[in-house]
Amino acid sequence: MEEQSIFTTELSETSNNHILSAAKWSRFLGIVLLIASGLLALSIFGMMASWEEISDSFSTLSATNPMFENFEDIPKSIFIFIFAIGIGLLIFMGILFLRLGSNGTNYYSSNEETAFINTFKSAKTIFLVYAIFTVIGIVSSIVQLVAGL
Repeated sequence: MEEQSIFTTELSETSNNHILSAAKWSRFLGIVLLIASGLLALSIFGMMASWEEISDSFSTLSATNPMFENFEDIPKSIFIFIFAIGIGLLIFMGILFLRLGSNGTNYYSSNEETAFINTFKSAKTIFLVYAIFTVIGIVSSIVQLVAGL
């Protein structure tokens, strides 16, 4: 049985409008993620400026919760590195959402098969990245649960 392209028949106007709507929301999410990464980058400068206060806070917290004793002696370069990874991930996801929005808008305006395929390739990449993060989160939760027993 031979596969038939969906473009031998036209997509309905409703389907095209749904793709355009998803593209607009994707652009919005991309912009929000890029703004959030900028705010997180600004918070690094604030964290560096008040590092002594943060270190004192960990000392105070460790008196009531022994878990925070581990954070007292960690150098601020480790915290900055963790923040930098978070910023990088936010920027990466923001760019992916912007790309999805751009591809969806291109499809809506052109109705070309390649634009349609690019739209769903972008969506597939976003879903794959979120699936990887979800698996990492589940595995780390299981490890913490087992280590806590």
